[in-house]
Amino acid sequence: REWASANFVSINAVNAVSSVRWQLINELQSLGLVPQSDLIKSRGRKKEFRYDASVNRNASIDSLVSAVWAVGVPDNLAARRQLGNFGTLRSKTENHAGLHPSSVAFHRKPPKERKVNLPLWFFYREMVLSSQVFLRGCTA
Repeated sequence: REWASANFVSINAVNAVSSVRWQLINELQSLGLVPQSDLIKSRGRKKEFRYDASVNRNASIDSLVSAVWAVGVPDNLAARRQLGNFGTLRSKTENHAGLHPSSVAFHRKPPKERKVNLPLWFFYREMVLSSQVFLRGCTA
């Protein structure tokens, strides 16, 4: 509770996330995707992953994690247009969409002094139409 208060996080939100996490672990175990040896009991009947769980062995491979996300949410995936500005994206349904000003990625400018690979793909939470089509809640 002290950490949540100090970091302006709702304790109800923390409890909700914890509950969903516990439900997902139970589902993964019942489907046979998580072996019993990867789990430890925590706070009564709740289970958590061991720090050295075998299911985490590929967690540091960014390209694999990105591929799993892309398969899981294909409708909310947008590509950066190569010929347009940094914030011009193309989604499954829109050929020309912009980053919404409330998105964290909107305020990121491409570096001018050195060549850096800019993200080609973005996930977005929702598509909104105002003066133009915007993708809100974007992350690369």
